[in-house]
Amino acid sequence: MALVRQEVGDFLSGPSPETYQILRQLVLASPDYRPDLDTVDQMWRALDADQLEEAEALARQLVPTHLVNPRAHLGLAYLHGQRGDSKGEQFEFYFCQQLRRFLMESGDGSRLHPFRVTSVDEIHYVAGVLEAQVRQVNCEWVEGRLHDVLLTDKGEFYFESGPTLAAYP
Repeated sequence: MALVRQEVGDFLSGPSPETYQILRQLVLASPDYRPDLDTVDQMWRALDADQLEEAEALARQLVPTHLVNPRAHLGLAYLHGQRGDSKGEQFEFYFCQQLRRFLMESGDGSRLHPFRVTSVDEIHYVAGVLEAQVRQVNCEWVEGRLHDVLLTDKGEFYFESGPTLAAYP
């Protein structure tokens, strides 16, 4: 855990594509990484229902799987705001914005430069940022690597999904 804290600190004090990828690799390499969990959706449902204690309990389950998920940190910012913790709210919102920036810069969504994600939730987050309506989801091998392909009203978007799928139990 101390290693992750150091890496998060490095990312937040010097956000860069390199420090973002280090965090991403820590998530993917963690023995506790579980991309099949829908903890972010559960937390948001609890927040929407104003069940703050439930949202807090779910927030404690976000790491490691959703450490680099901007939507998770946006939910945490909202939770801190609801609790009157403006410092925590600002911290999580900043973390969210930095993660969003580097997630969106991790690729361009093309076949050769897919977005690099750690969960299906991040795939749908990117589609939302791009304001793309998903019509179909496919899988495709590109140069020996598995990709999820979203067919949308704005074209095809590719996501590197092999490391995520490899972690499914």
